[in-house]
Amino acid sequence: VVDVGDDVSLKKVLLDGTKCLDGTDAGYYFRAAPSDDGNDEQLWVIFMQGGGACWTEDTCVPRSKTDLGSSSSWEDSISPPNGVLEQDAGGNPFFYKANMVFVPYCTGDVHAGMRQNATDETWNLYFSGHNNLAQIVSHLKDTESLGSATDVLVTGDSAGGMGTLVNVDFVAEALPSADVRGAPIAGWFFPGMASDHPAASEAWAPPSYYPNFVDGIAGGPINNDSLVELWQTYMTPSCVAAQAKGEEFHCSTAHVNVQFLESKLFVMEHMYDTNQLTAQLLMPGHVVDASTEAFVRYFGRSMRNSTEKVMRGRPNAAADGLFLASCFDHTAGLGVGGSTLVGNVNSSSGTLLGEWFTGKPGNYFVVDHCTDADDPELPCNPTCDGFTNTTQECADELEKDCPKLTGDACVKCAEAHRDDLAHHGCTVAVVVAMCK
Repeated sequence: VVDVGDDVSLKKVLLDGTKCLDGTDAGYYFRAAPSDDGNDEQLWVIFMQGGGACWTEDTCVPRSKTDLGSSSSWEDSISPPNGVLEQDAGGNPFFYKANMVFVPYCTGDVHAGMRQNATDETWNLYFSGHNNLAQIVSHLKDTESLGSATDVLVTGDSAGGMGTLVNVDFVAEALPSADVRGAPIAGWFFPGMASDHPAASEAWAPPSYYPNFVDGIAGGPINNDSLVELWQTYMTPSCVAAQAKGEEFHCSTAHVNVQFLESKLFVMEHMYDTNQLTAQLLMPGHVVDASTEAFVRYFGRSMRNSTEKVMRGRPNAAADGLFLASCFDHTAGLGVGGSTLVGNVNSSSGTLLGEWFTGKPGNYFVVDHCTDADDPELPCNPTCDGFTNTTQECADELEKDCPKLTGDACVKCAEAHRDDLAHHGCTVAVVVAMCK
């Protein structure tokens, strides 16, 4: 049992048998529910950290030498790294009395990997994100009160949002007495229903890479099982069973996987996710012209169609929620403490999340359709970023936060300013390249 007293920080717990990329022990940070008369020790929040992913030697080996690949430099305690983990009744009114678990991201596999052994094939690295989470849940059941929880929110942003969708049903099965719900933030990797994949058999496929799109060629990420094989990805069993032989890897996309999840979900997403557009689909972030504008429109339609169709088509859709903002952003403005609003709804996604989680009656499908905008197919939401030069914005902010630093010192500084840099369009890959 971790004794946190009146301290609002979260304390580190490393677990034998878990693995970061470099083989160091993974673990979690924990703070128990406040010890006053109004505490809610049966309410739990499990938040998975984001931070990109890796799938090549050139990206994974350097990553293994940072906090995103190794626990060797993790602090013994941390301040709450996300609003939903704050013990603050004003800023986090729905969850501040909960037991808080922060799962650091050190596996590069969106919390999905089941690789137990490091081999030449994996560049002597481990991809054990899902296995780590399974051990964390088991440890908290044994040492804290997670086993008697009644209400559990599984959430995370970016790669942590992806991890939420990968793992929420698994957590629910491990906690059969609890109402376990998922709330992914910027985790809908990837949408389907892209306009250049018109056949029903292609509806699952992610949008095309930008260079292919410009050349009139359909084809994007996850077009084979190589990533699933590298990470030994955990996928929802019912989804895998429903796929044709050789197509099981389709379940590694949100568009396919979410159709099979049984847990209640509140999805928070930007329609024009800058990480997907630039870091994943290779659109140049520093160019605003006819080609990039056409690609932004194309991607936005895919995200809008995918999230709405899948979420509204789920068997338990009436118990779900979707907050889809017409923003050119990744995680900024979403979740508890976020400032992005949608349409005529004068509530943030964080407020709606809390009301949805606590069962307040209401409409929790909130989507920007921009019917009054001059161009409804481009980012139109006035409470967030529009279509801008993200690479230059990232470079300016990196110089502001980490002036004159280069190399490892620059990367370390950037890690300390991760949320701020993400708000200005930075991704892990772009920052590492700039630091070099």
